[in-house]
Amino acid sequence: MDFIWEDAVIFISHDSHFTSASSKYLEHLLYWHCRKAGIYHVINANVPEKPKLSRAEQLDLEASLAIIIDLNPRFTKHAF
Repeated sequence: MDFIWEDAVIFISHDSHFTSASSKYLEHLLYWHCRKAGIYHVINANVPEKPKLSRAEQLDLEASLAIIIDLNPRFTKHAF
């Protein structure tokens, strides 16, 4: 089966505050956001795991994800 990518989210950082755990946490949040909202038909045998982060780091990344979702209407069900 061929897969066609319609959207992608890329995380980059210019300092050490955004780690691989940060990226994995955002991937985890975005995966579950898309599944819960029914936005995309996600075909992925590997569900992104939630890495261990401090509560402060989690809240910061959750706020960042809220901004990402607000800036990209394709991540809301109303866009379709």
